[in-house]
Amino acid sequence: MRSGCFAALGFVLLAGQFGLAQDVAQTLRQLDSAILASDAEKKRLAMRMLPNDLSARIAAANERETAIWNGLKEQKEWKAISNEVRTLLRDSLGSWPPKPKEVLLRITSTYDGDGYRIDNVLYQSRPGWWVTANLYSPRQPREKMPAFILVHSHHAPKSEGELQEMGVTWAKQGCIVLVPDLLGHGERRQHPFIDRNSYPKPYRVSRQDYFFRYSTNAQLSLIGDSLMGWMVWDLMRGVDLLLAQPGVDRSKIIMLGSVAGGGDPAAVTAALDERITAVVPFNFGGPQPESPFPLPDDAEKTFNYAGGGSWESTRNLRGSAKGFPAWSIIGLIAPRGLVYGHEFSWDRERDPVWKRLNRVWGWYGSDQLSYATGRGRLSGKFPEASHCNNIGPVQRVGIHAALNEWFDIPVPMKDAPERRTSEQLNAWTTDARTALNSLPLHQAVSERARQSNAGRYQFLRAMRSTTPVRSSELRETDREVKGAVTIVRGIIQTDRQIQLPIVMLLPTGVPNPPLVVAVAREGKDAFLRDRAPDLAKLIQAGIAIALPDLRGCGETRPGTDRGRTSQLTSLSATAQMLDETLLETQVRDLRTVIALLVKQDQFAKSVLALWGESFTPANGDDIRLDVPWDADPLPTFADPWAGLVTMFTAAMTNRVDCLNIRGGLTAYQTMLEGPFFYLPHDCIMPGMLLNCDLPELANGSRTKYLRLEAMVDALNRLVPREQIAKNYKNCQIDNDGRNRAEWLIEKINDLVENPPRLPN
Repeated sequence: MRSGCFAALGFVLLAGQFGLAQDVAQTLRQLDSAILASDAEKKRLAMRMLPNDLSARIAAANERETAIWNGLKEQKEWKAISNEVRTLLRDSLGSWPPKPKEVLLRITSTYDGDGYRIDNVLYQSRPGWWVTANLYSPRQPREKMPAFILVHSHHAPKSEGELQEMGVTWAKQGCIVLVPDLLGHGERRQHPFIDRNSYPKPYRVSRQDYFFRYSTNAQLSLIGDSLMGWMVWDLMRGVDLLLAQPGVDRSKIIMLGSVAGGGDPAAVTAALDERITAVVPFNFGGPQPESPFPLPDDAEKTFNYAGGGSWESTRNLRGSAKGFPAWSIIGLIAPRGLVYGHEFSWDRERDPVWKRLNRVWGWYGSDQLSYATGRGRLSGKFPEASHCNNIGPVQRVGIHAALNEWFDIPVPMKDAPERRTSEQLNAWTTDARTALNSLPLHQAVSERARQSNAGRYQFLRAMRSTTPVRSSELRETDREVKGAVTIVRGIIQTDRQIQLPIVMLLPTGVPNPPLVVAVAREGKDAFLRDRAPDLAKLIQAGIAIALPDLRGCGETRPGTDRGRTSQLTSLSATAQMLDETLLETQVRDLRTVIALLVKQDQFAKSVLALWGESFTPANGDDIRLDVPWDADPLPTFADPWAGLVTMFTAAMTNRVDCLNIRGGLTAYQTMLEGPFFYLPHDCIMPGMLLNCDLPELANGSRTKYLRLEAMVDALNRLVPREQIAKNYKNCQIDNDGRNRAEWLIEKINDLVENPPRLPN
């Protein structure tokens, strides 16, 4: 049992001793809280701390991976590495359902052309989950027909003209060609913005399928899955469909991945599905259209094999930087056919990935390694630069040559120009929708979450990288007494090069005060500026306050934007590539701060409270929330970060007695109420709903008192108090309008007089 050896403090009497609360509050408002950022240059460096740390860790991952690569001398060594890469890749994508014994196929309409036909088809990849596709085939089926799957880019879905050209061309040559819509695109889009009439203000209609990839992946991540994983599973079932067609040559299954996002799922699918005998993934694994041209002479040492994170999730898979950089994914395809595709000009001589691929295919003695390139640069204009929507005629030249050499598929004299409208190529019909049960993604994910609730203890076990840093220390940089409050400034040196600035506000003359640790995204300065009266009341009551800036917060905050395309999103995605989340590292920071403070004699037996504060206003009833991702302006993003980091910390330790959260997220389940949500990327915990949601986590916590104020849902709307009380039924919720400082004082006083009994 925690000792209650210090007597209950006479809070009212202390108020007279320390002077008026207004004087203390004024002192706090005028306090300069800068520790790391004392001038403009230091402020810039502090803001670069988190990006620099992640960049250094990516560089270290590249060095480790290069050292391993340089140590490989023969095929058996590569096979051992590739088996591990394949396992890590597969695990990163999430869970897959049992493979169906047969693919359920429904042909909804057919068009006959000159020497070919197009079937508009639906095929089932998961129970209740249908893929829309076009199946091109010769008018007269043949024996030993090569079969293609064309994976479209994020520019346009299955009906795009270049895809039709390839489908018709190869069908006329006696091949079968499947062109599916990727999840979230075309007929499978998960948003309502289909034309200019869908939204009253200007927006980019053609980009919404692409933009909503962000939403789709975020929702899937709640159950530990990924957009890439669902895309790959759909494509594998497409292979099943092709192999079930009469006359298909099983030794000639060819997958093409278009520029701008189609090459990603094509490469991953081929790496994991050995039934695919050749693959052409454009702009994947090596230099990108944005890469410098020509590459530097030392590219083998300086090339960023791991890449970096962004909102576009198929380019930064979880854990990839630690175990399976993109180039190694296409390396898994050996010794099968690979056409290494580049949309624009390609620096063949200096490309370090091309050199690696040649070694890998050489170990197998395979000559099925080729390339396809375009011309010009991304910044150029057509026709000098070979921009295309999927795979253009220029890029097909190398493809035709390789397929002719490997599979005797003739090089066409001319691509077929015949095209149909997107409406003519639609697979969903009124009859099909009536007959088939197809849920929108958010409902499918929600149902999976309900079936997979493993419990809060499983979640706590799954939280990685959250153990306090044992080697850290608190270095005091300044101490001054200003009447009722003693101000201590310091720095906590934690893992790697991360420094956490901290301001301590101690009630002068109180030897063993209770302690409140308060965090916010905006950091200690926001508390001093906007919560000075509350802080003053706590100090008057003899309670100490610690205001740490966790990594990426306060002084080290890299920016204020929390949206889809923000730097924060890129940093959060990069952390996931390194197989952790920013939220986990920040929980570790907070636990480190707590561990250091309670080791001090003055706090060793103190009551400990956490205070997580959001200073972000909620969206009002007058704000439209169903908007395109490039709407101007967007609804305000919620920022429940502080509530999450304090709730997770409290759930992981018995040391927290009291928890006050303002502006927190009520439940992750609210992300699945539709296709729209406004949460920062770093606030989304992958796999959370496989185990429990926030109410279950809080209800099982040993923290005695929990206060929730101004809680919001994933659309950043205030949630009624009645709903909060219903969900957080095992917690003592006090949301009746009382001042948060008064509530903290009351509960801390109770805890001082009646120390909680902790388990042995």
